[in-house]
Amino acid sequence: MATVDDERELCFDVVAVLPAGGSGVRMNLQLPKQFCHIMDRPLLSYTLEAFENVPWIKEIVVPMNEKYLEVAQQILNEFCHSKVRFISGGSTRHRSIWKGIEALTADGRSPPTVVILHDAVRPFVDEQTLRHVTIAAKKHGAAGVIRPLSSTVVARSCDGFLDHSLDRSKFRSSEMPQAFKYEVIHKAYKQCTEYDFEHGTECLHLAQMYAEKSAALIDGPDSLWKVTYRKDLYSVEGVLREKQVHTVVVIGTGFPKFIEKLREQFHKREVVVAYLPHIQPEQDLSPTMAEQLASEINSKLMASTDCVSVVYVAQSTQSDEKASSETCSTANIKQFLREICQRFNSCMVKRVRVVNVSFSNSRKDFNTLKMATEDLKSCIHQEGISCFGVFVSPIFNNRPEDNDAVSRQIEKATELTIGAMMDVPSVFSGQTFDTNT
Repeated sequence: MATVDDERELCFDVVAVLPAGGSGVRMNLQLPKQFCHIMDRPLLSYTLEAFENVPWIKEIVVPMNEKYLEVAQQILNEFCHSKVRFISGGSTRHRSIWKGIEALTADGRSPPTVVILHDAVRPFVDEQTLRHVTIAAKKHGAAGVIRPLSSTVVARSCDGFLDHSLDRSKFRSSEMPQAFKYEVIHKAYKQCTEYDFEHGTECLHLAQMYAEKSAALIDGPDSLWKVTYRKDLYSVEGVLREKQVHTVVVIGTGFPKFIEKLREQFHKREVVVAYLPHIQPEQDLSPTMAEQLASEINSKLMASTDCVSVVYVAQSTQSDEKASSETCSTANIKQFLREICQRFNSCMVKRVRVVNVSFSNSRKDFNTLKMATEDLKSCIHQEGISCFGVFVSPIFNNRPEDNDAVSRQIEKATELTIGAMMDVPSVFSGQTFDTNT
């Protein structure tokens, strides 16, 4: 295995080519797998973000099927990808890569020093691995990541029986990313035959065969797996949720048992939560507080999967004879959210959810909350914020015999609130949930 100095500063141009021409045949999907949404975001966007977060990568070129370029452009705009250029790909993987390499010098662009190749459906690539292969490629001309084989490789005879097996300890699985000096990969693809373009799979072999460069092989982490089958999409979501940090802001401190229960449930779910200071709605919904909160949230949101929930807790002890519109009022919170959103970019705003939790003894307040939640949605939906209502009733009158019933209501309210914060698809924004149903 080759060794690299990962502390060395990269003082040369590096670009990435990410072929994204897969058709999704093995998943039996209408759209190719790179466009499948996971936690409200396309798989492709996660991979692009991983590369955009590496400051020394100058540009990311993505060759893909021409009929999906419009969809890809929408992803670029919606998720604020700034270093990405989509181009029409070829009919095979190698043809797409070659088009990507040719695009690097299109319109008078200067060729980079190193080109990184990676699959658009391998979202969990890290900067250290990219740095390793880049430095090795600069030194040796070509480099690629390898992993131990997880299964024994066997050869089958013509009549369908075992012919022989390979010694697994002597072989490795070739993975992505791979990196090449520009002149090496350009020379290799320029000399490719039609057979290579149609049936070839290994870029390192092309560099060895046509550019006389034997690639340095570097052990990589086990997170570099490729999304190939439908079940892999669920694995991606699981990994993303493990990495997710949930920032929670609570407005209203009048029901501490409920807030305490929220913390317990997050702990049970093993969700990483960053709690910001609780806010008194009658005092702190000011532009100054909004600016302070936005600054704290910005400092905590490190990845695209991180999200923010604003839990607005209102309480009324009115009798069932009289509905309390003050319980569910959203006038103050609407203005407060606008103040916060003005300090976010459009991509960050999409990660904000508001849950308006109303505790009341009056069943008539349910419709008031429902209308207030719909009103809130109509005001903040354009910014991309999702909002939900949770109605908790009755909350009784603090009599000893009410304790068990109150505990059950709080338990249900907690489940509904966390569901609205984390599980309910954003397409259902504006819905109000009732602890009695």
